[in-house]
Amino acid sequence: MLIACSQCIDAAPIVIKDYGGRNSGVPSEEEVLRAYQQNAQPASPIDFNPFPIRSKIGPGVLQKPLKLRVPIEKPLFFIGNDPRSRDWVSKNKQYLLSIGATGYATNLQSESELTDIQGFAHPLGVAPMPIDAAAELFGIPVYPVLIFNESAKQ
Repeated sequence: MLIACSQCIDAAPIVIKDYGGRNSGVPSEEEVLRAYQQNAQPASPIDFNPFPIRSKIGPGVLQKPLKLRVPIEKPLFFIGNDPRSRDWVSKNKQYLLSIGATGYATNLQSESELTDIQGFAHPLGVAPMPIDAAAELFGIPVYPVLIFNESAKQ
């Protein structure tokens, strides 16, 4: 046992960091910082263009209000860039504002179409979104439509 311990005492230390000036191959904190500063670029907005945004459903007439399979507490509405949607928003804007509805626009070819929709819907918020999954979830075949509580209606 004494022989084994004497071997431990005589063993060379393992160098984690060499303060004697030898290059260990591991960059120093200063070298890492310098490399970062040389390569760092200012953050820029992500260049993301989601357009065109398409959905399977389109403008149409909802013959009667639909009972939702999934009730929703926060009112939302779906529109497109078409005359029926524009007319619907125009006629219902005050009501949509009074209930705090949020809008989603679909079937848009470009950002300029979205900007145009946001302009005529202002001050309602309208964001771009392909609405197929939501339309399927709520059982909605057409837009424009308001989805609120337990029904979808025009």
